[in-house]
Amino acid sequence: MTPTPTPVVEVIEDFEGARKMNWFTPDSRVFSYNEASEQVYNGNQSFRIEYAKTDTYQFIGADPIQSKVGNFQGAQALQVAVHGQVTILLKLENENQPGVGIEVGRQNATNPNGWSLIRFNLAGLDDEFLSNVKMLFFPDPGDVSTSGVFYLDDIALLKQP
Repeated sequence: MTPTPTPVVEVIEDFEGARKMNWFTPDSRVFSYNEASEQVYNGNQSFRIEYAKTDTYQFIGADPIQSKVGNFQGAQALQVAVHGQVTILLKLENENQPGVGIEVGRQNATNPNGWSLIRFNLAGLDDEFLSNVKMLFFPDPGDVSTSGVFYLDDIALLKQP
């Protein structure tokens, strides 16, 4: 039996100042965000996100990823530490193909007072598409009555060695 190789973890955003993505939201009345130190998974900073849901499909995103932190090509999964109880939908959009996106999936952070490490499967996604993507995080998609606060930290790609 061949042992399964341990994936290489490439942290692409740790909120510690070394690597920075350009974060944005289409509606600042729905999302506010800042670096914070009151809840930290690793290091001294995390990313605090406060949201008030509306009847529109709102998100917080990061782009352009490749120009600042490297490349999604060859990634098997995207891993993120999430503090709070929230369902997150991850969507990737290609910067070179406006309007072309892939809904990667939903994952649940289940600890209302602590950290959950969640993973989104990227295996099988086209490397050309992944060559220049932006990430879009949708908290509690579809639930217009939900609002709250959650934290992100140590967003990482898992790649095969």
